[in-house]
Amino acid sequence: MKMRACGVLVCLMALTASLRPAAAAPCVADALELDRLQQSLQVQLEQNRVASGEAVRLTWQAEDTRRDFPVYLMVSFDRPVDFKGPHVTALEPGASGPFGTAWNQDHTRALVPLYKDGQERGSFEIKVLATENVDIEWSVIGYVGSCPSLKV
Repeated sequence: MKMRACGVLVCLMALTASLRPAAAAPCVADALELDRLQQSLQVQLEQNRVASGEAVRLTWQAEDTRRDFPVYLMVSFDRPVDFKGPHVTALEPGASGPFGTAWNQDHTRALVPLYKDGQERGSFEIKVLATENVDIEWSVIGYVGSCPSLKV
């Protein structure tokens, strides 16, 4: 299995240029907080090799952040997998994510809410259903209400 992180897609210069100065400050602060969460998030598999039908645990951990907007960890799989764990929601290929997010929409995705209460850690189990290597990607997505035109 291969894992890679995808960054939060935020273009602050273009965004702040389109906002009035009074609206830009909270927007920039919230977008920077979302980026800080992405940078601090560590995602790991307990092992890199599993046979078809076996399970492997994926864990994550991030620094506590101060934010007033919803944020999720989204994990994408390019092969058939099954997963289970607390607070994990499955998105099948073609389904839109929260806020209309289309990131890796052609893949199966796991969606995990990241709460702002210091519980920025957790895990879930992945069962590999294919015999080929599974490419796993992850990203942080969020809805920053202070930036009405920002989609991440």
